[in-house]
Amino acid sequence: GMNEVCEGEAVALIDILDRLAAEAEGSKVRLGDLFEAFGTRAFGPMLLVPAFLAVAPTGAIPGMSIATGSVIILIALQMLLPIDRPWLPKRLMDLEFSRNPFDKSVKKSRPYIKKFGKVVRPRFGALACPPWSYAVALVCIAMGALMFPLALLPFAVLAPGMVIVFLAVGLTSWDGVLIAIGLMGSVITLVMAYQVIL
Repeated sequence: GMNEVCEGEAVALIDILDRLAAEAEGSKVRLGDLFEAFGTRAFGPMLLVPAFLAVAPTGAIPGMSIATGSVIILIALQMLLPIDRPWLPKRLMDLEFSRNPFDKSVKKSRPYIKKFGKVVRPRFGALACPPWSYAVALVCIAMGALMFPLALLPFAVLAPGMVIVFLAVGLTSWDGVLIAIGLMGSVITLVMAYQVIL
């Protein structure tokens, strides 16, 4: 059932990035291939890919915020269900975008991910499991939804995107500290968004 998050294995961040980079061949990058790069269909990695695409230079691709927001909402909704592996419609899996901004994203984020990866470790892992994982799912749904209106403002998607990065890495590596930071960040993001949108 829902314990997949709690039973899978923790994945090192830099390995993830290298796998994503290796997966992309040709002039286009397909979303489904990025998911395949993980070799697992667990919730953490499935949330991390769209969050990464939203906050990295790929986020500037027109329509990217809408695509990533939709994927995040669909995956997070499934975290609330008693299933092990999230499912995405073929149409979303087949989304393709240009290779150039993707390569740039991987290159640019590499030093940050190396640093970030050094502090990530399994601790307070209970936060990656129910009932906390349901709170994480609800926050991801809210953050994914925010990507729609915030897509209209330059760089505004960074806030909800970074919240999901923290939550997704926390789930992937069972790092409850990152999950806690993500949950706190979501409150700040919601307050900011409320003021920006209204």
